[in-house]
Amino acid sequence: MAEKGPCPGLDASLRSEDLLSDMEPLPLSAPATPAQPFGSEVTAQLYASLRRSRQAELDACSQLQPPDLDALAEELSRTLSAGVEASARRKRGGGTVGAELCWPVRGPPNPLPDFSARPLQELSSPGSVCGLEELFPRYASLRLGTPPEPAPTTEPLLLKEALAKERARRKHCERHVQGLQSRALELQQQLAAAISADMKKDSMIEQLDKTLAKVVEGWNRQEAERTELLRGLQAEKEAVQRAQSEQQELEARLEQALEALSREQQAASQQREEAAALQEEKAGLLRSLEAERQRGRGLQAEREHGQRQLEALRATLEEQQAGWAQRERQLEQRCQALQDESAGQLEREKAAVQREAQRAADAQQVLASVQADAQRLESELEAARSERDGLQMEISLVKARCEAQKAKLEAELKVALEQQVTERLARVHEDSLRQTGAMREQHRKQLLELSGHHERELGSQLAQFRAELAEREERQRRLVEDYELRLARQEEAARELQAGKWRLEAQRADMVARLQAMMQSHWNEALRVLTGDSSSQSPAKGPRQVSARGTQESWLPAPHSPPRLPFPLPWLTPSLSAGGEGGVLSPRQVAEVSRLLRLYQAKGRVAPSSEELFAYLRSGDSSG
Repeated sequence: MAEKGPCPGLDASLRSEDLLSDMEPLPLSAPATPAQPFGSEVTAQLYASLRRSRQAELDACSQLQPPDLDALAEELSRTLSAGVEASARRKRGGGTVGAELCWPVRGPPNPLPDFSARPLQELSSPGSVCGLEELFPRYASLRLGTPPEPAPTTEPLLLKEALAKERARRKHCERHVQGLQSRALELQQQLAAAISADMKKDSMIEQLDKTLAKVVEGWNRQEAERTELLRGLQAEKEAVQRAQSEQQELEARLEQALEALSREQQAASQQREEAAALQEEKAGLLRSLEAERQRGRGLQAEREHGQRQLEALRATLEEQQAGWAQRERQLEQRCQALQDESAGQLEREKAAVQREAQRAADAQQVLASVQADAQRLESELEAARSERDGLQMEISLVKARCEAQKAKLEAELKVALEQQVTERLARVHEDSLRQTGAMREQHRKQLLELSGHHERELGSQLAQFRAELAEREERQRRLVEDYELRLARQEEAARELQAGKWRLEAQRADMVARLQAMMQSHWNEALRVLTGDSSSQSPAKGPRQVSARGTQESWLPAPHSPPRLPFPLPWLTPSLSAGGEGGVLSPRQVAEVSRLLRLYQAKGRVAPSSEELFAYLRSGDSSG
């Protein structure tokens, strides 16, 4: 019954939560991306956790400060002293018992630090005072002013029992105070380890923020370079496609030009055939005109012969001869006009042939004009024939009138007239044949000349066009080959860049795994320092301490499971690029870090921290 006062306070102190159990565990940070705001959010969460741990430390220190127990101890000692003096006056031997009672109450000077004050807080409660009154009812009655009862004979035995109980309680309290002091020292060690871990965490967070900024910058730069390269390749591809489309259009235009050239050649051949037909028709017209001239000449010769032979009839036929002469002159004028017109028509035909060589499209119009002229000539020829028929009618009338006279002279003049007519017809025929042959030869030579010149011009233009086309095709072929070569080089460079990217991603994954393993080892070490080994813990812990240990151990991975950090660090991945500039690890540095980690693992030593690794790499770069 005497131990009920201090025991609940001691059990409550044993069941109180630890300082670290009051602190919230570090929250799991969200997987970081290359964006800066998420990294800042993780940093803010870590700093908030650090501030909460420091506040909990200050609260624990305030709880460990010694309460105002000296006044209570002095009051208790005075009360016990008064009770002992009263009992000494009443009974012998009371002084010795009072001295023995004062010694356990006051106690020897405590060499321990102020950390023993926390378990004694419970003594200041009313429950502890009640326990003392129940333990020492006589001294409680003296303290309250009640008259002392007569001491029974068994009071020394009771005092001895109470003294034994007080000594046992004193020993129990001393053991509890020692346990609390060791617990306070352990908590101080854990607090120091937590503070050092928080400091390391702060420095590591700052370093990770810098590394994250550099990684994001490197990735953005690589993405910009890749975008620029793809844009250049797309522009070159579009240029090649445009060149190919232009080449196809050029080929289509070339085919159209060849078709137009073939059509022009066919049209030129048709024009030549039409010109030949026109020349033949013109020759026929000239022959008919010459025949008419010969007939006119024959009529004129016959008229002259008739005039010479019919001198006797001149008086009677003077008017008729004058009219005949006038008509003959008109016929000659018409014949001359026909000759001039034929010559002009010939010149126009020559000009038309030349214009045909230059412009084949005007040949049809020239042909139409020639046909119109031919029709007009035919109409004039018909008019001349009608006039000739009229003249023949008049001559027949004259002959009919002069038939009587002509019958007389016919026998004489017939032979001479036939001879003269035959000679003249022969000469006229020879002249006409000679002139017609010369004209045909001249026309043939001109047509051959024009056709040859036209063919030579067409051949030269075709050769020039084919040369230009071959030159363009060669230039386009060289351009396409150049573009294909450049495209192949760019594709090869893109494949090399992709292979390098895969290789660097593999190295990055390896480095991430190694850094996570290193961070896991540091985290396990910090947890081991905070929680302590199972062998060094006190076996007598309350259920709340066991539940806190279970909560902390739930953070740790299983022995057979791979090491895993309590918060993911995917954004700790450095961007591996050539040169290792701007805080980015180069392949040589990655190999050096891997070799160093394997060496530490082979020797069984603890892996170095990230700060030590970065310092080692910087010292290697500055010395090498």
